[in-house]
Amino acid sequence: MTDWGIPNWLDQRAYGDTKRWPEYRWRWEFIRRRQDCREDFLAHKDGTVRFYEEVYANRKGRILRPDEPGFVAKVPGCYERYGLANLPNPAIGDQPFYIIMFRKRGPSLLMGPEDGTNSRFKTTEAVVIFDLTAPIGDQVKGARELLKLQQEDKLGHIVHPGKKHPTKWLTYLRTLDAKESGASLTQIATDVLSWTKGHARTDPAQWARDTVNQAEALCFKWPN
Repeated sequence: MTDWGIPNWLDQRAYGDTKRWPEYRWRWEFIRRRQDCREDFLAHKDGTVRFYEEVYANRKGRILRPDEPGFVAKVPGCYERYGLANLPNPAIGDQPFYIIMFRKRGPSLLMGPEDGTNSRFKTTEAVVIFDLTAPIGDQVKGARELLKLQQEDKLGHIVHPGKKHPTKWLTYLRTLDAKESGASLTQIATDVLSWTKGHARTDPAQWARDTVNQAEALCFKWPN
């Protein structure tokens, strides 16, 4: 059984000085607790080592091993799934910052006038054409309004940036680790959420269940 480097959820101090963690470290901590992340790493780490051994066979220096901070596995679709170019070992939380620098999704030039469009776009994507001979500012403002109309038309609502609640992130990590360790919802409510009799939340199990759901959601969708 793989040791995934999960701290003792009963002891908040076991997580270290989380007040000094930058946001990308928090995001990595949630992602590395995902089962698909762990499975992807295990499936591709050995192949990555063989690849580097062949590429750097005639060069000086040593190759990082999978159990070392900074090693990354080449995982197909890694960016789309995790927001990272390559996948670090999810058993290691304290990775070099340059390894877990998540890239934000930005605009990209998908086509020129000579390109076709039939197979280029998903149903939830839209293309805005800009006139390079006109001022940019007004066009960007107009594009924003056009995209809002498209969102309302195709999605039924405008997508707003997600709210971040960093003061809850350590609680969420402890909740995930408690669940992985087999703790009951009542234990989570008592030992992580500090529930006691007379608390305003009269159903500790439901409170814990809600917290688990919120924590698991953060593993898969980080607020922009």
